[in-house]
Amino acid sequence: QLHAAAQWLRKEPDKAAALLERATTINQTVYRDLTEMLLRLRPVASERPLAALVDETLAAWTGQIGWRLELDAVPALPAPQQHQLLRIVAEAAANAVRHAGARELRVAAQAADGMLEVRIEDDGRGFDPGNTRPGQGLQSMSERAQALPRGSLAVHSGPQGTVVCLRFRPDTGKEDE
Repeated sequence: QLHAAAQWLRKEPDKAAALLERATTINQTVYRDLTEMLLRLRPVASERPLAALVDETLAAWTGQIGWRLELDAVPALPAPQQHQLLRIVAEAAANAVRHAGARELRVAAQAADGMLEVRIEDDGRGFDPGNTRPGQGLQSMSERAQALPRGSLAVHSGPQGTVVCLRFRPDTGKEDE
């Protein structure tokens, strides 16, 4: 893209500008992808509230999607559980931006009966979960959910958007009753 833009710079500046814009977009995407891959390699070890960690995770998508967090009811989670949850949120956001054209993301949590349910909802164009191209996103989210205590993941999608629902038993350090 950059080489082509240099070639067109004097002859057709508008064409060169379009090529440079495309190169910038590609560069930003590669940067986000590399940042996300690096974050996957290390578990999160933070005492900060989960809402702050989710906000930081979603910051990679600033300018491409807005988000609303409703995570006040989340108990403190150990680093491995925080890590899995944040990676699922990151993948859901990536899918919402890359594939669904979503403009808004909502991440909410509700604790009941010793289980935590985290819902990640987007307003994108949705998809048929039973008819997806081979990819790692949904599979990775499912595997991460299953790595959590009593963890499960459900994905519901339609023309009004997609809902990713993660359920697991948070390890709060207390003995089971």
